[in-house]
Amino acid sequence: MRELTLTQRFALIGLNAQDSLHMSMAKKMTLRAIAAATILEGYMTGSLIIEEEYIVLSRPLLQDKGMPLYQETVIKAILQGQDRKNMLFCTALKKAARIRGTIKKRLEKQVSDSLTGEKLLEEVPNLLGCDMAYITAGVDLREYRSDMEEYTRQCEMIRAEVLEEGELTEDMIALLWLLRESGCMHDIFSDSELPTVSSRIEEACRQQRFAERLFGLQIYKTLESVAKQFVQLKHRAMGTATGTGINFIYPIFDRTQSVFIDTEAWFEKPEQRLADLETRLTSRGHAYTVISGINAPILKIDNICYQAIPEAVICSRVPIQGVRLRKYYV
Repeated sequence: MRELTLTQRFALIGLNAQDSLHMSMAKKMTLRAIAAATILEGYMTGSLIIEEEYIVLSRPLLQDKGMPLYQETVIKAILQGQDRKNMLFCTALKKAARIRGTIKKRLEKQVSDSLTGEKLLEEVPNLLGCDMAYITAGVDLREYRSDMEEYTRQCEMIRAEVLEEGELTEDMIALLWLLRESGCMHDIFSDSELPTVSSRIEEACRQQRFAERLFGLQIYKTLESVAKQFVQLKHRAMGTATGTGINFIYPIFDRTQSVFIDTEAWFEKPEQRLADLETRLTSRGHAYTVISGINAPILKIDNICYQAIPEAVICSRVPIQGVRLRKYYV
């Protein structure tokens, strides 16, 4: 398998567990970051012409046989019918993130197809489809699932470089910025690790002009006025003392709501309750691993960690016992 590009590396993380059929607000944020990633990728591979602080966009670039289709789509959208544009680096990133919805949808297909072709991404039933209410209603939901081995490998590579000493590479700086802008930072790092991440970013901003420019830019800011439309949106701000005055904000988008899975019998033992849960997950094509615990076990389902909490719900005055899956932050 060939080495993944920057856009593919980020998409593998960002698209995991996202609704594959509908344009949710969380997926829209991810696609904004993917669009910006195509410009960053061009900058770092040299496929885009750089003149001082400017990126040169022109139609002859699109004739380059080696340019990925997803990159060509974004550049065409930025050109807007013109033959050539000289654009500040940050301006190019902003314009890429603001491409129209129809183009975002095309970009999503092109990037997902590039990963599917490498057998690194697939469409599976959405975890919400295991919920008792959705089963009763006969609702069919689909989501993306990244290859578990490659997903883990990419996450560990990011963690290893960021949490250990040493200068961050431009590739890693770009990935960290994309994770921040898409709200995926908590998919990689725990709450206790985020102060270290913040310190590493501060250090990079002091030492590298590329990091300073990039982390001074926010592409999700325009969506703050519609924050109420998110299923859940939290902002965790970390104060920093960098000379640039940057506040690093890590938004969390809970991309999967809590899921209630009914079990076969009342007052089950923890072992039987877990067996019933595993049967439901397996029957609907979900990949899972039990990480720890038995009474309220922590499971990794389709690359996302959940805690299975015993619970009973009242339906037509009849209590139904089962487990509630809630996203778990390590």
